[in-house]
Amino acid sequence: MKILITLIFFSLCQLSLLAQDQTINGNLQLGTDTGSVTGIGKILRFKGVQANTDDVLMYRFNRLNGQTDLRCSIGDDFGTMEDRFVVGANNWVNGTFNPLFVVRSDGKIGIGTETFTEEILAINGSVRTKEVKVEVVNWPDYVFKKSYKLLTLQETQNFIKENGHLPDMPSAVDIEMNGQNLGEMNAKLVKKIEELTLHLIEKDRQLRIEKSRNDLQQRQITKIISKVSKLERNH
Repeated sequence: MKILITLIFFSLCQLSLLAQDQTINGNLQLGTDTGSVTGIGKILRFKGVQANTDDVLMYRFNRLNGQTDLRCSIGDDFGTMEDRFVVGANNWVNGTFNPLFVVRSDGKIGIGTETFTEEILAINGSVRTKEVKVEVVNWPDYVFKKSYKLLTLQETQNFIKENGHLPDMPSAVDIEMNGQNLGEMNAKLVKKIEELTLHLIEKDRQLRIEKSRNDLQQRQITKIISKVSKLERNH
């Protein structure tokens, strides 16, 4: 009987220890480097919310020898917006949690925001980078093809008077409401530069023709003046 009571006592003590917060003053290691070269290592699961059965866990995954992932699973609702991985900061004044970095289970990422539209990355703030590479299709070199219908400057002026912006360019209202695709805008700007270049080339051609005419007229006038001068001297 004493042995049974002792076993029950130690079991209760163990359960009590498991139910309490634990402080580890040192390194914590899950598992050892044994077993297969590839695959899943020991798993760290986060429990404690009975109403939600989503698996929230972290584990090491060896893809190949020397190629390792640290994987974090934020639930089992892949492809939806239900589960999220969130990095944030607590406000010590009112105790609220403020999300700073959010990854949803549909693959969308938010930095400084939890508001998403159709874009996969949403950033509330400025971005500083050395280079941005944007993939664009249908680059506007078609402007230089003979079949391209280039608006005349008069047609462009009429469009601006009627609409308040350049042809094929968004208005200020459109930009303010919907933003602007960077690659699309670059293509539009290049298109306008190419159209402007064609107009400059045409104006240069017209100026050279006009200059040739003026030079011819000047030579003719010079000849006439020379003949008139000779006639006056002879008289």
